Amino acid sequence: MSSLKANLKAFLHTSSTPRVLLFIPAVLLKLVSAALSGAAYVLNSGPLFIAGMVFWVLWIATLFLIALPQTDRLLARVGRWLKPVSMTLLLVLVVAGLLESAAAIATSQGAHVPDFAGPNTSELLNEQLHNLTYNDGTALCHQAIDNLMAGGNPYAEANIITANLRFGNPSDKTTPIQTGRFAGDFPYPTQEELKAVWDDALKTGTVPPEIESRLNYPAGCFLLPAPLIWLGIGDLRWVYLIAIVLGVAYAVARARADMRLWLLGAALASLEIWQSIASGETGTLVFPFLLGAWLLWRRNMWLSAICMGVAVATKQVAWFFLPFYLILVLRNLGWKRTASSVAIIGGVFLAFNIAFIVQGPGLWVSSVMAPMLAKFFPLGVGPVTLVISGYIKTQSSLVFSLMEIMTMLAGIIWYWRNCRRYPHMGIILAVVPLFFAWRSSWWYFFYFDIMLLAVIIIEDYGKAPLLEPS
Repeated sequence: MSSLKANLKAFLHTSSTPRVLLFIPAVLLKLVSAALSGAAYVLNSGPLFIAGMVFWVLWIATLFLIALPQTDRLLARVGRWLKPVSMTLLLVLVVAGLLESAAAIATSQGAHVPDFAGPNTSELLNEQLHNLTYNDGTALCHQAIDNLMAGGNPYAEANIITANLRFGNPSDKTTPIQTGRFAGDFPYPTQEELKAVWDDALKTGTVPPEIESRLNYPAGCFLLPAPLIWLGIGDLRWVYLIAIVLGVAYAVARARADMRLWLLGAALASLEIWQSIASGETGTLVFPFLLGAWLLWRRNMWLSAICMGVAVATKQVAWFFLPFYLILVLRNLGWKRTASSVAIIGGVFLAFNIAFIVQGPGLWVSSVMAPMLAKFFPLGVGPVTLVISGYIKTQSSLVFSLMEIMTMLAGIIWYWRNCRRYPHMGIILAVVPLFFAWRSSWWYFFYFDIMLLAVIIIEDYGKAPLLEPS
């Protein structure tokens, strides 16, 4: 109790830096971005799509400011009012999260929720409630664990039909492919078309070519949670919650005492993280490992590389972080340490995946590479919204793939030249290319900002406390 009081006193009376304080308004920007993008999909509104994309750009720009050490100097004069504003926003966001949860629970129990935020409030809340179940990726990951425990090959026995039936997912909890009956649809099949294909699949008992049924992730996605499922945890979302909590807890423990509540508060205020876990988003599983890789590379290179190896063996989004991580190690620790890191990362990746690669190399490659190679429909919050909303008439993903590649290459070149001066920029540069992708899904962006804040607090402000200015 005395430790909590001390941390609370430090939180109230210590002057956090402008970069840390700026993070709370950035959380609000991200929540507004996610809300606008989500509402755009529910209401099929072109203006909302554009507004959401603009707010996502503003949020990313704010993160670049937070990553820059110069921002503390540039915003030094606004520190006095930025602190109370950030503290107020923090309180408002936490209360808003509680109210949202209460409204979702009330709606799930059949209560009528008034349209307090506009004429479509009830519709949007019902859609939010609809999302608070397994998605198809989570269902396939859980099915993979079952198949693994039964002695089967999770990649060979993946079946979205049986997986969705087991976990009670509706027909729209699938990923359609632009082929067969969907070949002429754009930018997305209708709910009626999805249900018709689903109903036919139930009758025939076979997976139709119009629905993605492969397990699209490296083996870590099911090997990591398998022990907890074996021990009796029946819902993968608890595993994802544990992963986030462990990562945040480790970062808070490493942070300076007077900044721990800022870091914890920022994580609690990041409502979209908790919403994504409730909706079965699988990406949070890699959060503690990416965070550990970035926090440990100076203190324990081996453990850091192991964390990065686990991350890339679990989810493809970690692959985007890998080149920036290796540049960071190379430019600061030299070729020898980098070679050791590459060997460790590669070894960990193979340890997770080699058994399934040997069993079926073609199957493993086609499954894991499907998100990059399959003919999926456009989806996301970046420039692809211009296609989804009909402002740009194209059905080709080529331009977006080129933008993604060029952005990645530009980020790598910039970081190679500047990583010693701006080491934390790699965390942002790793995900910026995903913003330009044909499928720039919003769950790609839900947790890396907490990584950035944790690394800044621990590495940049890890020593002497900042006293309240007189």
